Amino acid sequence: MTNVTSHEQFNEEKKTDQILEKLETNENDLPENKAETVALTIFAVVIMGILLFLFK
Repeated sequence: MTNVTSHEQFNEEKKTDQILEKLETNENDLPENKAETVALTIFAVVIMGILLFLFK
């Protein structure tokens, strides 16, 4: 009984992982997410520059 249960649980976890992987892949392909990533990166660089300038 425990083998069947653990096997079923493994299959469910595998399906969940596959669904999450598909969702993550789809989210990364959206242009607004790429633009958001670029904007956040630029923002982080500006903030780091300000901090480096202030605490030099």
